[in-house]
Amino acid sequence: MPNLTNKIIIAGGVTGGHLFPAIAIAEEIIKQSRNAEILFVSIGNDFEKKILSQKGFKLKSIKTPKLKGTTIFKKIKALIKLPISVFRASIIVKKFLPNLIIGVGSYSSAPVLIAGRLFGIKIAICEQNIMPGITNRYLSKIANRVYIAFKDSKKYFNNKKTLHTGNPLRKEIIKAEKTKTISDDKSFTVLIIGGSQGASGINKAVMASLNHIENKAKIRFIHQSGVKDLKKVKEEYLNYKIQNTVCAFIDDMASAYQKADIIIARAGATTISEITALGKAAIYIPFPYAADGHQELNARILEKAGACEVISEKDFDGKKTAEKIKYYGANPDKLIEIGKEAKKFGKTNAAQIITDDIMKNLLGQ
Repeated sequence: MPNLTNKIIIAGGVTGGHLFPAIAIAEEIIKQSRNAEILFVSIGNDFEKKILSQKGFKLKSIKTPKLKGTTIFKKIKALIKLPISVFRASIIVKKFLPNLIIGVGSYSSAPVLIAGRLFGIKIAICEQNIMPGITNRYLSKIANRVYIAFKDSKKYFNNKKTLHTGNPLRKEIIKAEKTKTISDDKSFTVLIIGGSQGASGINKAVMASLNHIENKAKIRFIHQSGVKDLKKVKEEYLNYKIQNTVCAFIDDMASAYQKADIIIARAGATTISEITALGKAAIYIPFPYAADGHQELNARILEKAGACEVISEKDFDGKKTAEKIKYYGANPDKLIEIGKEAKKFGKTNAAQIITDDIMKNLLGQ
């Protein structure tokens, strides 16, 4: 491998859906070039600080306005504040002097990439969803390279500079894909994940389902509840005496995936990428307020191929949840069938493809 001395800024994050693919790319860059220096730049929320600290990466924080406001007033206010954020990002860029800036989506990446372009630095962006977010749609016009997780996204970008790579996965997920499924017991295990912050809509439906679930002794839940609903979710499982492991955030996601017989989850691109890579059966409940309905679009592509089941949140209640758990618990062949179709969408080498392309076409190495 070449001994690179390149300095790279990775801009964006905010949630796990953006941050975990960014970390996967960073780890692959370091794997190929141990001398490379990487700096993350984002809003610096507690989630980002915790995860990046655990992974040993440096983080610089800047205040960034959300470009997609809910009202005209908020949009105008965000545009007025954007030059200030670009100025702050320029100070970081000028001090660090990167050879490349990689934007991984979310509004927090915009000021950094704009600042990079003003300094004449090469730019790459990663789009995890089928429908690109407003930030990446605009930034793609100044980017040198665009990496997309879904081939259907290509129509939104300049074809000549766009590469379909898949969505970069955490190394622990890739490792889990190569190992056999772990099982603690003979219970039918249901994994509930509503994203890195949890999902109150899913939590509410699952808690309402407990009264309807038959053979409670044979069901086990692994539940990522988010901080807000943690206490309430724990109490409900205790009330119904159902086997459970509940936490605000699951650190060992790979193990949780492996133990699951069926997964109930939001339809964020990173969640879908991880589940399909492992060939797991899932019921997706798209977040109804996701920008441009991208979660719905993500999930429906898989549903058409028989690679999952999709239920709108408005239709996902306690009774429906219990019915689905009962059905899949009694039909293991159906789980295997869905898992095989899901596996066809899984890509485990996206980070390597992106890094190889960066070295060759952006850094010339």
